[in-house]
Amino acid sequence: MQILEGFLEGFLIAFLNPKILVFLVAVFSHFINPDITNIGRLIMAMMAGIIDTTWYVLVAAVLAGTSI
Repeated sequence: MQILEGFLEGFLIAFLNPKILVFLVAVFSHFINPDITNIGRLIMAMMAGIIDTTWYVLVAAVLAGTSI
């Protein structure tokens, strides 16, 4: 249960952080054009989420001193 609480807290911190939103808009605005489909938008959003989640899990594992 403790892992779920930690994951939920970390997710909410990352999801509600306005600096992350500004960063992602700045990075992805160069790749989004008016002709992009909804599937393309979904793929880009999923890619950003996977990269962000992977980074946070890696940082948490390294700082906690656990093996991956």
